[in-house]
Amino acid sequence: MNSINVKLMVDTVYIREVEKEDVEDLIELYALTGWKLDIEHANRMIEQFAKSNYSKILVADLNGKVVGKVTLDKVFPPYAEIVNLVVHPIYQGKGVGSRLVEECINRAVKTGYNVVYLMC
Repeated sequence: MNSINVKLMVDTVYIREVEKEDVEDLIELYALTGWKLDIEHANRMIEQFAKSNYSKILVADLNGKVVGKVTLDKVFPPYAEIVNLVVHPIYQGKGVGSRLVEECINRAVKTGYNVVYLMC
């Protein structure tokens, strides 16, 4: 696949909250980027974030496959932080990470958290 095709496909990436069905993709994504995530921890993480009003995991979905993820933590008004940004190596440099960060900022501002910072 050449870079032109990858760029066009990234334009169709859908940013959404993580779902239970994403667990295998998350484990694979973490492994590809050098992090270890087991299925029990991944399932527990998804459940906890689904219940939280203050922290959300967002994923970049490309045709049903998770190619990136990020966590938005609403620390205390007006502060929110963006953490744990991970993008599949094939899609790095193609705008997936930017789309995830942009969605975090939009969601934070819409809920009154207008100071957003990225934790590296």
